Amino acid sequence: MSTGARKPSSVRKQAGQSSSASDKTKLATLLAETVAERDILKRVIDAMPDTGLTIRDRDYRLTFQSELTVRLYGNRLGEKCYSVFSGRNDVCEGCPVALAFEDGQPHTSVRQVVMPSGDVTFWENVASPIRDADGKITSCLEINTNITQHKEAEEALLRSEAKYKSLVQNIPSVTWTTDCEGKTVFISPNVKDVYGFTSEEICSDGEDLWLKRIHPEDVERVKKGFAELFEKGVKFDLEYRIKRKDGAWIWLHDRAVTTYVEDNVLCADGVFTDVTERKRLEQSLANVTEEERERLRRDLHDSIGQQLTGLRFLMASLHRKLLATQPETADLAAQIEQITGDTLTSVWQVAKGLEPLPEGPHALVTALEQLASRVSNLHGIQCSFTSREPVLIQNPETATHLFLIAQEAVSNAVKHAKPSRMTISLSERNGTLRLAVRDDGVGFSRKKKSEGMGLNIMRSRARIIDAALTVRAGKSGGTVVTCSWKKTPEG
Repeated sequence: MSTGARKPSSVRKQAGQSSSASDKTKLATLLAETVAERDILKRVIDAMPDTGLTIRDRDYRLTFQSELTVRLYGNRLGEKCYSVFSGRNDVCEGCPVALAFEDGQPHTSVRQVVMPSGDVTFWENVASPIRDADGKITSCLEINTNITQHKEAEEALLRSEAKYKSLVQNIPSVTWTTDCEGKTVFISPNVKDVYGFTSEEICSDGEDLWLKRIHPEDVERVKKGFAELFEKGVKFDLEYRIKRKDGAWIWLHDRAVTTYVEDNVLCADGVFTDVTERKRLEQSLANVTEEERERLRRDLHDSIGQQLTGLRFLMASLHRKLLATQPETADLAAQIEQITGDTLTSVWQVAKGLEPLPEGPHALVTALEQLASRVSNLHGIQCSFTSREPVLIQNPETATHLFLIAQEAVSNAVKHAKPSRMTISLSERNGTLRLAVRDDGVGFSRKKKSEGMGLNIMRSRARIIDAALTVRAGKSGGTVVTCSWKKTPEG
C-alpha cells in the first residue's frame, strides 16, 4: 500500500484558494495601515505652516509634495525640482539633494528664494537620502523651512551690534562690563587712549590693573561703592584717582546704575570718563577764589579797616571840640562816630569770615557757629547753627570747602531770598556727613534756565571733595541747600 498517495485535485484547489484569500487579506490590511500612516504623516507635515516637504527621484523629479509646496507652487509632480523652485535648467550649485545623492549623507543649505508672488524669502533646506531594501539610494527627502523672519531678525541684530560697536568705539567715555568678583569681562578699546592699557591687558590681568592702581586715599571708597552696587543695588557713581600705564595720575568719573545675571553670574555695565582736566580747572578756580578771599581780607583789615579806625578817632576828637563851641553840631558828630564804629565792626566781622579755618577736627563746627552769629549781627536775620553730636573732620581742605559751601549758600539766601530765619545744620550718620542750610525766604524758580555763579561755585567745591550737592524747595517754603559727603579713612 503506497503512503505517498496523491490528494484529490479538488482538495488541492480548495487549499490554494484558502491561501490566496489569506494573502490578499494580509495585503489589504498592510495597505490600509500604510495609507493610514501616510495620512497621519501628511497631517503632521501639513500642520507645520512654515515647513514644506518634497521627495525627488534620482532624476530630480518631484514624486511627492506636501500641502505647503502645492499651495505655493501648484501640483508639480513629475517636474524637475530645480525648474519648479529656481527656474533653472540644471541642478542648483551647492544643492543639498545632489550632495546627498553623491555621498549618501544628509546636507543642509540656506537659500534666498523669490516666491511666485514676488516676495523675497529665506529657506533652510535639509536633504536626506532614501534607500531601498538593498541599501541603494532611490530618492531624496527634502524638508524646507521658511526662516525669513529669523533671518530678518538676525540681520537686524547684526546691524544693531554694528551700531553699538561703532558707538562704543567713538564715544570719548569708556564702557565696561564686570562681574561681582571684580573681573572685567569687557572694556571698550578706547580705554587705551584714556588709561594706557589695552582692553586685552585689562581683561586678562583683572584686579592688578584696577583696584591695585587706584590712589591709596580713594581705594577703600571705591571698594565700598563697588560692594554696595552688587550687594545692595546702590548706584555706583564715584570720582577717583588711578595711575596710568605711564605712571601719571588721572581722575575718573566712574558710574554704573544696576546689576543683572548672565550665565548664572552677577554682572554690571558701566562707563567711566577722564575728568582730569575738569578737576584741574576746578582746583585752579578754587585756588584763585582763595587768593581773592585772602586779598580781600587783607584789604579790609589793612586798608579799609585802618581808614575807618582813623575816621572814628577824628570824629571822636571833633565831637569833643564841638561840645565846647557848637553843642548842637556835636550831636551830629557823635552820630557819625557811632555809625563809623558800627561800620568798622561790620568790616572786622566780614574780614574775620574771610580768614582760613584754623587747624583741628573741631574747626568746621566752630566756623559755622561764628558764621551764624555774623549773619544775625550783620543782617538782622535770625540765624542759628545746630549739631546734635560732635562732627569731627581731620582733613583741613575738606573742612574749608564745606565751610565755604555753607557760607555761599547763606550769602545767596541773604541776597536773593529775603529770609527772616535761617538754620545751618551739621550731622553725621553711617559715615556720611550732611551739611544743610535752610531759609524761609521766597524760594527759587524751577523755570530758571541757568544757574547763578554762586551755585556753580558750590557745585565745583562739592566735586573737589567728591560730595553731592542738592538744592530743593523747602516743605514749608524757602530753600534747602544740602551737601552730603562720605567720610574717608583720612576723615
